[in-house]
Amino acid sequence: MAGTSTDARREGREKERVRFERKLCDLESRIGHAFARKEWLREAVTHSSYAQENPGKTFYERLEFLGDRVLELIVCQWLYEERPSDGEGDLTMRLAWLVDEESLAEAGRRIGLPEVVRTGPALPKGELPDSIVADVMEALVGALYEDGGLPVASRFVQGNIWDDGALGPEPLRSSPRNMLQERCDQLRTGQEVSQPRFDCQSSGPDNRKVFVCIASLEVGGKVLEGEGEGSSKKRAERAAAESLLTRIESSFPERK
Repeated sequence: MAGTSTDARREGREKERVRFERKLCDLESRIGHAFARKEWLREAVTHSSYAQENPGKTFYERLEFLGDRVLELIVCQWLYEERPSDGEGDLTMRLAWLVDEESLAEAGRRIGLPEVVRTGPALPKGELPDSIVADVMEALVGALYEDGGLPVASRFVQGNIWDDGALGPEPLRSSPRNMLQERCDQLRTGQEVSQPRFDCQSSGPDNRKVFVCIASLEVGGKVLEGEGEGSSKKRAERAAAESLLTRIESSFPERK
């Protein structure tokens, strides 16, 4: 009986391994690179919680460290070449737009990264936070760099992370969410003001999702709302915050 149980566990592990390798092949197809040394890719999508349950397995943190630096180098070079008139401050804001946690997590979800990541039982794939998806994206950049060098990593970043919006005026604006928070703080003098709430929904296929966000708050018992739409959750929230700011100013004009 013990032998039967052991055989069943071994068979289960083998099926899991085959499924995982199939997922890696599918991911390679989506990102357009077949790894010469697939161990780089395996490491990039392995979380520490899995390694703790499976002694001897490496996880992504070292590749994340490398990928973070490679990603910044790639993006900095592009911005330097594409924005010759920008000063250091503007370039820094555009860089932050492209490599922040939310942007990387959105890019990771577009290529189906959460479904590939190996995690321990305490961290189900369907509940991966943006912070982990973003970390794995950086690790994947590091793995691509190790496997194919800077040209391969650059093609991946250009095709999956780069956002042309970084070249426009939007990254240079003060964050609408920060401006909204500042305005709420001003309104709290003499009346109750709730914290802004953002409710977002998406529709469409993963590579062409449309996000719609409703931003709302209550000022002195009056509920105000603003709506925004965008190609990413971040853009939809930003547009909703701007819309809500407009509603606030029409209802509670600033005293000059």
